[in-house]
Amino acid sequence: MYTFIDKKLLLSGLIVFGLFHGLIAQDFRAHAPEPGPAKPIEIASPDQFALDNGMKVILVENHKIPVVNFQLFINRDPLVEGEFAGFSTMAGDLLATGTTSRTKAEIDAAIDFIGASMTTSSTGAFGSTLTKHADAFLDVYSDVILNPVFPEEEFEKLKTQTLSGLAAAKAEPESIANNVVSKVNYGPEHPYGEVQTEETTKAITLQKCKDYYQDYFKPNLAFLVIVGDANHDQAMAWAEKYFGTWKPGPVPRTVVSPVPLPEETAVRFADKSGAVQSVIQVTQPVDLKPGDKDVIAVRLMNNILGYGGFSGRLFQDLREDKGYTYGAYSSLNSDPYVALFNAETSVRNEVTDSSVEAILYEINKIREEPVSDKELQLTKNITSGQFARAMERPQTIATFALNIARYGLPEDYYQTYLQRMEAVTVADIQRVARKYLQPDHLNIVVVGNKDEVVDKLKAFGPLYYYDNNGDPVQINATDISDVTPESVIKGYLQAIGGESKVGQIKNVKAEMVAKTPMGEISMEVMHKDNMKSVMKISAQGMVVQEQRFDGEKAMISQMGNKELIDDPAMVNRFKENAAYFEDLKFLQDGYHIEIKGVENVDGIPAYRLVVTSPAGSISTYFYALESKLKIRQVQSADGNTTNIDYKDYEDHDGILVPKIMSISGSTPVPMSFELSSIEFNPELEDAWFSVDN
Repeated sequence: MYTFIDKKLLLSGLIVFGLFHGLIAQDFRAHAPEPGPAKPIEIASPDQFALDNGMKVILVENHKIPVVNFQLFINRDPLVEGEFAGFSTMAGDLLATGTTSRTKAEIDAAIDFIGASMTTSSTGAFGSTLTKHADAFLDVYSDVILNPVFPEEEFEKLKTQTLSGLAAAKAEPESIANNVVSKVNYGPEHPYGEVQTEETTKAITLQKCKDYYQDYFKPNLAFLVIVGDANHDQAMAWAEKYFGTWKPGPVPRTVVSPVPLPEETAVRFADKSGAVQSVIQVTQPVDLKPGDKDVIAVRLMNNILGYGGFSGRLFQDLREDKGYTYGAYSSLNSDPYVALFNAETSVRNEVTDSSVEAILYEINKIREEPVSDKELQLTKNITSGQFARAMERPQTIATFALNIARYGLPEDYYQTYLQRMEAVTVADIQRVARKYLQPDHLNIVVVGNKDEVVDKLKAFGPLYYYDNNGDPVQINATDISDVTPESVIKGYLQAIGGESKVGQIKNVKAEMVAKTPMGEISMEVMHKDNMKSVMKISAQGMVVQEQRFDGEKAMISQMGNKELIDDPAMVNRFKENAAYFEDLKFLQDGYHIEIKGVENVDGIPAYRLVVTSPAGSISTYFYALESKLKIRQVQSADGNTTNIDYKDYEDHDGILVPKIMSISGSTPVPMSFELSSIEFNPELEDAWFSVDN
């Protein structure tokens, strides 16, 4: 049946409805409803029991899906690993590489066959499986935990991978900053202050990993946390069947000393030559234990200051208001030994000092000015939401139960968490800010380009320098008043064979090989008349990348895709790098060289020279004071920084050349190439350099 409706009446009705609805909405926005009182959270009490061998079992039932998770946690003290720093991590990674009855391949195949997952660490193992496969999974899982054999071959492979990762980290400002933060806050003798380096990794032996396992993997230190589709009888049966025969024993204990605050606020600087950004971490140790009455107020205070989202003051100040960075955040969590406050960001060189000033301003502001009721309530709402979302994961409930057991928290600690959070007042926020944030005792850690940022940082306190591993170094402690850039270059040329002899070398052909976790990579380089160059990188017999320069034109080919380079700036770079012994060019007209002092490169004092080419490209070179040899080159282009380290010089026809050339920073995986052959002044065909072939 069709009913006629007047369009004017319909339109009028819609307008009235819209106005009425708008008034309601405006009233709602202007007068938000008052939040109701927080209610206790309904959390199922975990089922807890212990085996005769001392292993504690925590079961959190969740029968929504037929999946069960297992976490075995070794509740050991922090370790001081000293000259072998990193051995506990390596031991944990090796657990699943072989047992007395299974190879690594058999372990992986068994886990994959049932669609399960498993990871191991220095403090245990985590795994997940369908409930129907629980016994098959636990047969492998318990075997890995109770019967590892630590195969030599897997140890050597892991060591190579670890060294590769550490080499990459040496070029990463964030990793360098973390190393400095660890050492200046805790000290190198504290378990939290240790930094794993290439040297400590090389010192680690397979026996150290085995000894770690024997010392700490004991049931009397262990918690087995079971979360998911299981009941008490199943959990008891699994624990007894797969871990009941595990033998308890004595375990070493570590006495962890308290960590004092820094005596004064100071700048801790690590140089990253050529960097266009600075990494900033303003930090200090904090005495805040799990379960402390201030933990919740501190969490809210830190969320106001630097919550990991848009609402934090640091984010609003440094990003939204000033546009210095993409993000600025802070963290402060409790710890049974020593906690850490850290406010961090990454900014352009030119605003490094302004960013430090802004961070210090916000720290002082939250101490000296009460936050508003509105800001506190907003933060409570956000934090409550975080807590509620976390509660949706059964693993969160298991973590709560583990924390209660480990730290002796009240049984209802998490059930009443939101009630206690709602009771936090504005005065509490200011009280804990004043108690735990100490503006006169901060470590201002900055990693960046010394030439561009360091002078402006001196206003914030005494300035100390650190290397990539976080160890203190002396900068410009050596008198260089009688040293010139030219004398450094000439000293290097004399050390490798003499300027005259080196100058006679026009053609060079060299081959190098790098061993990586993915297999061998070879590099072939050719230079002709100090004007033409070729570089080929091959893997598994295939050329994966090639660069050619014929003296005028350049070409780059990747996996067979050829691209002619017509950018004048890039062509000029090829032209400047066409000579094998590029240092000879530095003495020619058009090059500008500055000596920037003496710095340590992996413990070796070296002159630091900044070289600007006629085309305007800038590179930094380090020449050892004692040997005069070039030991590092730092290149910066398009915001990326590449480190090239030269080691183990050896004689070839009266000329010293580095046997080892390590590249990190711009490559996905750092590579260390070893020289396999080199020829001086061989016959080289022009066709090999042609970009048209």
